[in-house]
Amino acid sequence: ISLSVSEKQRLVVEIDKLAPGSRIAVDMMGRKCTAEVVEICEGMRAVYMSYEDYPKLYNEYLPFDRLRMPSIGGGTLTDMNPENIRPGSLAIALVGEKRDEYRGIIQHIRCETMYRSKISFGGKATTERWIVADSILSVSGSGRETSAGSRSTMVR
Repeated sequence: ISLSVSEKQRLVVEIDKLAPGSRIAVDMMGRKCTAEVVEICEGMRAVYMSYEDYPKLYNEYLPFDRLRMPSIGGGTLTDMNPENIRPGSLAIALVGEKRDEYRGIIQHIRCETMYRSKISFGGKATTERWIVADSILSVSGSGRETSAGSRSTMVR
């Protein structure tokens, strides 16, 4: 899915205006999906994870605070030192509200504004994921104004 230079320039301006509740279209592995922005975090340090034994569709961005060091012998998981977070490293990702544990490999690292979005794959199939601006194809509606934490500037 590609955009012209003028479409990209217009989109950059629209993305800067996003707020929770904004409706967007996103590129999910070459498929255009609709989504709703749930949260925006500026300057978020995140990794792109590829999970063992799962197809690429499950790859996703996760904030640093959702990563743990794999333990030897099934011991307690410990936080990863940010200095040790690098592409190719093995990590345990804490995923979802229940913080389920998944083993994976860190593919790459980014520090930028990230958008937690509820993505619809059609029908009732939805998921929440952190996405980067590069994945946003269009903005179709402005978000509702919220007084509590519509944009976060804390580093995760």
